[in-house]
Amino acid sequence: MEKNKYRVIFTDIDGTLLNSDHRISEKTVTALKIWTDSGRELVLASSRGISGIEPIIRRYNLSCSVIALGGSVIRDKNGSIIYEAGMNIKIVKAILEQVRIAKLPAAWSAYSVAKWIANSKDDPGIINEAAIVEASPTGYDLSLFSDNEKIGKVLLFCKPGTIDMVEESLKGSFPELSIAKSSDILLEINPKGITKASAVHEYCRIKGIALENTIAFGDNYNDLHMLETVGRPVIMGNAPADLRSRFNMITLDNDHDGIATALEKIMC
Repeated sequence: MEKNKYRVIFTDIDGTLLNSDHRISEKTVTALKIWTDSGRELVLASSRGISGIEPIIRRYNLSCSVIALGGSVIRDKNGSIIYEAGMNIKIVKAILEQVRIAKLPAAWSAYSVAKWIANSKDDPGIINEAAIVEASPTGYDLSLFSDNEKIGKVLLFCKPGTIDMVEESLKGSFPELSIAKSSDILLEINPKGITKASAVHEYCRIKGIALENTIAFGDNYNDLHMLETVGRPVIMGNAPADLRSRFNMITLDNDHDGIATALEKIMC
């Protein structure tokens, strides 16, 4: 039967799995635990660092793997890193130098598996991010990265109304990088070819799962390629209108149990 072919769910976190209070609804937690208790797999696919995902896993006692940093890192449900990609420190410095020279209105953070380096402990965007993900930067100086450390993501906190300009500027200067919006103020910068979609491919290759047997949930532009990759894409009702128009299955928004509602329809 169609409903029995699906083996893994990939779900975005912010704006998808979490509601506006940054919590998972009881109905969605129950639906996901029924899913994993049946022997199927759950993968949280996020642009967050691992330190910002772990509080969610602990709070809800989820049995899941993790795609972190927008696809740069994959950690299995046993806690082992099974895939890691990243930029070297020279590329990261070049990105941030461009931000400085062009006077782009954005604060920044850079992430590896174990580190979150921010440019300021006083920037409101970084303070807000730390509160949301329930984690804090590990430092405020790029020299804390070693020369051979893989830096999985640079995150820019753009001033309201400027993100399109910042995105255009950086895409023009760094066409080889993966650059995508994850909100109206957050711009994600990943290594060449690294997206949530590339991590979905890698995860399925490692686990021996056919892409046609996968489901994904997402709500924003950095979820687009992941949604286009899986067998059953589901777009959240709170996604931008132009994204909703690209997919057949639109569920309720993240404040009204969108994931649980869609799973009921898919698995009935």
